[in-house]
Amino acid sequence: MNKNYTHKTAIIVDDSKVDRFLSAAVIKSYAFAEKVESFSCVSDGLSYLKTLDMSSSSFPLVIFLDLNMPELDGFDFLDGFLKMPESFRKQCHIIMVSSTTSKTDLDRVTKYSAIRRFYSKPLSIKMLSEINEILELEFAH
Repeated sequence: MNKNYTHKTAIIVDDSKVDRFLSAAVIKSYAFAEKVESFSCVSDGLSYLKTLDMSSSSFPLVIFLDLNMPELDGFDFLDGFLKMPESFRKQCHIIMVSSTTSKTDLDRVTKYSAIRRFYSKPLSIKMLSEINEILELEFAH
């Protein structure tokens, strides 16, 4: 059965194996993205992005990013992402999905314009529907 996927590629960067598995399952069941790449650490996620060809059909990308991870965290990912060319960054949409309740973290999240939306875990079909609406509005302008 052929599904009409909304996006070509979704990337998950999350240290939790269970959360990566559940997020990928929700993404696939909702036909949100045809291809799901997942990474357990920030450095692997950033390395993968650097290998991508902007002219490939896998753009634009939606990146689901966890905040709290050992060694490098979601903010480190964002700092690395912001060093990439603007033309690349414009084709990527970062959705923060985290279990943090820290006011400091939540305040810091608002300082990154690259984050399109922040959600509390776990990722759900309702969230994906909302994300699609947000991205459709962005592409309309």
